[in-house]
Amino acid sequence: MSLKEKKFWIFDMDGTLTKSAHDFPKIKNELSLPQELDILAGIKQLPASVQKEKHKKLEEIELEIAKISVLNNGIPELLEDLNSKGNKFAILTRNTLKNTKETILATGLNLFFPDEWILTRDDCEPKPSPQGIYILLAKWNAVPNLAVMVGDYIYDLECGRDANIATAYFDPTSTFPYKHSADYLISDFREINI
Repeated sequence: MSLKEKKFWIFDMDGTLTKSAHDFPKIKNELSLPQELDILAGIKQLPASVQKEKHKKLEEIELEIAKISVLNNGIPELLEDLNSKGNKFAILTRNTLKNTKETILATGLNLFFPDEWILTRDDCEPKPSPQGIYILLAKWNAVPNLAVMVGDYIYDLECGRDANIATAYFDPTSTFPYKHSADYLISDFREINI
């Protein structure tokens, strides 16, 4: 089945809809977290009293990034095309709702994604958990084989695989280090013809 046949699209936000702007090693340093751990997993391993402080600092860092977010090439055209054909689409992000809304306003994505089609780490278990996908598929009453998870990182792909939906891997460098977990490879959204 080609991407053209997919009717339900779930997009990662940072690095997928928007250009990658997160310097994860730097953020881990600012939060005094081990480099080998994922940021959210690293915070989760800390004592509860420290977790709140670290989450607050992370949200502040993410907010600054959100304010300067820029869309990846071809995203507005792709979303307009999907919308014109009656396809459903949503955002599933590991970011917070507050910072996601800031990113959406900064980039004009609010024209495409009303609040009910945005799921963040405030709403469900963060990716790679497939929980967010299950929530969206249930809201849409969607058939999994007509759905696709679009993302730029292994967690997006694992999330889609665990939910038994197709995965589309976006990598503007075309190196695709996680291609073993992807059904479709995308290096430029302008190349997608829906």
